[in-house]
Amino acid sequence: MGASGVSTGPGMQRAEPVVQIRLAQPGDQDAVTRIFQASELFVGSQETPDDPGDDIFDLRKHYDVGASDAPTDGAGEGSDAALATGLPSEEHPAVLWVAEHPVAGVVGMVGLRHMSDDVVEMRRLRVESAFRGQGIGSALVRHATKVCAERSYLKVQLDTYIERASAIRLFERAGFVLARTKPSENGLHARLDFYLDLYRDQPGKN
Repeated sequence: MGASGVSTGPGMQRAEPVVQIRLAQPGDQDAVTRIFQASELFVGSQETPDDPGDDIFDLRKHYDVGASDAPTDGAGEGSDAALATGLPSEEHPAVLWVAEHPVAGVVGMVGLRHMSDDVVEMRRLRVESAFRGQGIGSALVRHATKVCAERSYLKVQLDTYIERASAIRLFERAGFVLARTKPSENGLHARLDFYLDLYRDQPGKN
């Protein structure tokens, strides 16, 4: 497991964050809810969130939680058996992974939802504010895209709000391409649709 760190000079590379990425368990419900609520965008009076997050508030109902897989380090690397466990499919369309810090517990998450044999949606990428800028979001995206490639999906799609500038930069660094911009249903927060073609070479791949 890598040590967390940042670049300190020319030629220095950021070390991998000290987290394990594993499938969400029922006991993660409170942490996942807390992280999601802290990142909500609100409508007008600040009383109503733009995204109700119904799936996040009931992991047992909406995600394939309770399965077990071998945890991976921040790089998102693991055994083939670990990657094969919890993959989204028509029978199990949605899975959620969490990033677990050895001291702070669950500090981030990312989900996948099966759309078709070729297409999967990445969703619910969140990192607790105190742990942002440490590469955890990037590690979660790498893990999710690696799983998608192992599952032989051809395309990953996602959407995000235009206000989430740091997430947009992360997606662009990971090779996602902006497809379109569209207003949300309430007309206050525009959404950006991104996609990643997995059959193409991705940035950083040898």
